[in-house]
Amino acid sequence: MMYNEHTANVARLEEMKEEHGTTGPKLDVNTLRNDAVTQQFWMIYNYYLKKNTLHRKVAVFFYAIGFISFSIVAINNVAWVYPQLSIANIWAK
Repeated sequence: MMYNEHTANVARLEEMKEEHGTTGPKLDVNTLRNDAVTQQFWMIYNYYLKKNTLHRKVAVFFYAIGFISFSIVAINNVAWVYPQLSIANIWAK
């Protein structure tokens, strides 16, 4: 079972290499050295870097909206708490 899944993955990687003209090691069951794995990682990384640009831009947009929203809430909370601390210091005297 594991061998068939690996063979299918190797076939997909070979198709990606041919489709994008990417050079890399010849992939088979016996070439799982560290350098080959590193080259395979970067080949896949570069493939998806080119393929999913719209998805990344949408994700960055929503992360920015979330960060801005969080910042507004945090600043409002600090602005409310700071005067409250000044009153607490007056009562302590």
